[in-house]
Amino acid sequence: MLINKNVVHREIAGEHILVPVGETALRYSGIFSITEVGAKIWEMLRDGKDIPDITAALLETYDVEKDVLEKDIDDFLQMLRENELILE
Repeated sequence: MLINKNVVHREIAGEHILVPVGETALRYSGIFSITEVGAKIWEMLRDGKDIPDITAALLETYDVEKDVLEKDIDDFLQMLRENELILE
């Protein structure tokens, strides 16, 4: 899974956003606001981590049930896919 190179992550005033640039900006006129956990997932994807590695890292950081976390990760990745922010 690859992140779209035409999307950048920025933290502005404590808020995490994904900003389309280049060709992607032509299709999307706005930005995507994401949570702190979403930003961590994005950065791990950028660093080439796979889903099991991301899940393990987040389980170490947050007090959450594994099945709940896996569902949340899947939902977040689905949103990224639907908006072409990540590529398969």
